[in-house]
Amino acid sequence: MTTRTKPAHRFRKSKAMKISEHFEYVGRPVAYYPRMSMFLGSVKATIFLCQFLFWNGKQKDPNGWIYKSQNEIRQETGLSRREQETARKQLAERQFIEQKYRGIPRRLFYRINLNVLDKAWDDWIKSADLHSAQDGDNETDIQDE
Repeated sequence: MTTRTKPAHRFRKSKAMKISEHFEYVGRPVAYYPRMSMFLGSVKATIFLCQFLFWNGKQKDPNGWIYKSQNEIRQETGLSRREQETARKQLAERQFIEQKYRGIPRRLFYRINLNVLDKAWDDWIKSADLHSAQDGDNETDIQDE
């Protein structure tokens, strides 16, 4: 399913325009987890992966492969072709995603390697918690009233 946004020229151009009245033109939000970007080392790789985590389990392929065109990914995430390529490379290097071409015309399919992702996340959390406890990073300058 492709998310389509309405063209910008259809926005009402009055002085009283409210952004809340125009959310239907903006499109769907993308889930972003700042802590996951620290784990992955890239905001764009996080956005890319989170979008495929959203689609994981909804795909038709019984082996977990998901097809999304570059254009669909751009519409869903806002990532350009180059940003997608960089994110894919970063995720594939760590074996968090698998990629393969299938069919005619040739299409790129993706599959999340949940076992590798889960293990790396668990290791990172243990390491992050250890460093946080050692460095005293659990303090905040926000005070409760």
